[in-house]
Amino acid sequence: MRRTIRCVGVGIRKVILVLIVAAGGLASGDWGQVLAAELEVFPTVDAPSNESEPVPTPDTGPPLDTAAPSQAFETINPCDACNACQPCDCCVIPQCCCGPVWTFRAGAVFLEHSRPTSSPIVTTNGAVGAPAVVDASQLHPSAGWGYDLSAIRSNFLGGPRSLEIRYFGVYGFNANSGPTAVTAANGTPFVNNPLFVAGTGATFTNSYGSQLQSFEINSRRRRRDWLELLVGFRYIDLTEKMTDTFSFVRTGISTDNVRSFNSLWGAQVGADAFVWQRGRLAIDAITKVGIFDNNAGNSVVSTLASGTQLKSTAGLGQGTFVAEAGLSASYRVTQNWALRTTYQMLWLDGVALAPEQIRTAAPTVLPGGGGTVAMNNVFFNGFFLGMECKH
Repeated sequence: MRRTIRCVGVGIRKVILVLIVAAGGLASGDWGQVLAAELEVFPTVDAPSNESEPVPTPDTGPPLDTAAPSQAFETINPCDACNACQPCDCCVIPQCCCGPVWTFRAGAVFLEHSRPTSSPIVTTNGAVGAPAVVDASQLHPSAGWGYDLSAIRSNFLGGPRSLEIRYFGVYGFNANSGPTAVTAANGTPFVNNPLFVAGTGATFTNSYGSQLQSFEINSRRRRRDWLELLVGFRYIDLTEKMTDTFSFVRTGISTDNVRSFNSLWGAQVGADAFVWQRGRLAIDAITKVGIFDNNAGNSVVSTLASGTQLKSTAGLGQGTFVAEAGLSASYRVTQNWALRTTYQMLWLDGVALAPEQIRTAAPTVLPGGGGTVAMNNVFFNGFFLGMECKH
């Protein structure tokens, strides 16, 4: 383009000069020599060649793959369509790309405590193995309530796993029985019974309470679009208290304060599965199992009508089997918020329950004597009702 413009400019100048010189030559009569001299002033410019100069070709890399469409699709970087979804890394977790990073759940939980198994609390003569006047199976704890909080972080530390932290506590498993009329011969079936002297009769009342707490940390990994497997650590605390009160007509009041405790530490494995979805409504299920080390024990303090106090303590370490299952339904209200309810069950096999410690305790004068720990199982079931937020 520049060469063309230069040639055109030189040509125009030559034409103008020829016209001027010609006019001067005509006037002087020597115009031919003047024109030849003036033309020598301008250098000769070569006419442009028909052959164009080679144009450099940009380096475009290897030739495009013209194979089948399926082969060409495999070369596409799956992150190109998801760059706006940081910090979720779709290169690591394709299912997570553009999905929520955090999942929070919070709500109230209502659980029922199974009835204690048959174990005499008061017998006809205060001896172990004698017919029961009051039995632990007569106690029916009311439903307890508490709260359940959890958080799940997807793509934890940039890897393919999620981290879950959960805590729940349930309180208020209470039961009461009585007053029940008992005779002077009746008594608490401790190992070294009877604990109170004969009188003219008494009335017996009983109160029973329990509380349950759980804390767990789990690592989750998605194995299918509908399935996550988990492995983690869990702590469970189950504490119970029972108070027996004998009100004697003449000699006053005698009480037995019984406490049992369980501290469970252990590992668990489980699975969280997506079951069904239609529109805003979805259903999922979860199950967990584990073997835990249980530091169990009991404490029994008896205060006789005479004012004498007797005490029995015992401890035991053993393995406890724990199983939990739940079926949840969630209804999505907005893009981030959903209502969530869960029917859940928890089974503890190998724990100390307060009503059963009566038959294994051996109270003696303070600071306390020996005894053993009675172990059994307990079942909890009920509902969670709360909210879920995904962000």
